[in-house]
Amino acid sequence: MITIGQGFAGLFNSYGDWGNAQLLARRLADAGLAAEVTASASDLPDLGTCDIVFIGAATLPTFRRQLDRLLTCGDELRQYSSAGGVLFVTGLPAAALGRSLTYHQQSLGCLQLTDQEFQIHDKRRFTDGVWQLFGSDTDVVGVLNSHLTWTDSATPFLKTSLTAQPGHPRTDGCQQGKLFSSQVIGPLLARNPDLLDKVANMVAGQELASDDQPWMDFEKAAHAQADRYLTEMLSLTEKQRANATGGLKSPTP
Repeated sequence: MITIGQGFAGLFNSYGDWGNAQLLARRLADAGLAAEVTASASDLPDLGTCDIVFIGAATLPTFRRQLDRLLTCGDELRQYSSAGGVLFVTGLPAAALGRSLTYHQQSLGCLQLTDQEFQIHDKRRFTDGVWQLFGSDTDVVGVLNSHLTWTDSATPFLKTSLTAQPGHPRTDGCQQGKLFSSQVIGPLLARNPDLLDKVANMVAGQELASDDQPWMDFEKAAHAQADRYLTEMLSLTEKQRANATGGLKSPTP
C-alpha cells in the first residue's frame, strides 16, 4: 500500500492543491497499485507511514498565523526527506523551506531545506503561465498567485517558458532529490500528466504502465488552451491587458 499524506490539509490547500494527492492516488490505481490518502487538518500526517507528503498553498493571513507551527515541524521534515520520502510543497509554505524569509524587512523563521531566499510583499502577483521542467523540454501549465519574490535556486524545479505578464522570474521553485517546492499553485499534477507520471514513478520506485492516451489528450488540450490565452494577452498593451481581464478567460484545465 502506498500512502499519500497531506499536511495542514484544513488550513492550507487554499487553491485546490488537494487535487494533487487525489490525482496521484488515481494514477497509481490505474497502474494497479493500491494507494490511500491520509490527511491531517492542522499538522503533519504520520510521516513514518507516508511515501509522499503534500503541503499546499495558503493565503497570506493564514500562512502568517500558521508559520510558527509549520516551523516546529522542521526536524521531522528534514528526517523524512533525508530518509528518501517525497515532499511536494507549493505556495507560501514552500517559502518556509528556504534559506531566508523576510516581510517588511523583518526576518521570519525558515527551515533552510532549500537554497532560495524569499521576500513577502503586501501586493499579490497573478499570472497564468507555461513553464518547463528544468533540464527538459516538458511543458508545465499553471497559475502563479504569489506575494513573493525570490532568488533562483541552483537546482530549480521549473524554468519560465511563456507568461501573460512581463517581469516574470526566470525560474520557479527547487528540486533537491525527492523534495519539490514551487510557487505554481493549485492542482499542478492534474493539469500536467507528464509531471504526474514523474512523481508517480518516483513514489512507486518504478516506471508505471497504463493507457496514456486519455492523459495525453487532456494534456494537449490544456496546453493549447493556455497557449491561446497567453499569446492573446502578450499581444496587448499593458492598458489593454488590464482592461481585458473581464473578457478573457484564464485557462482552467
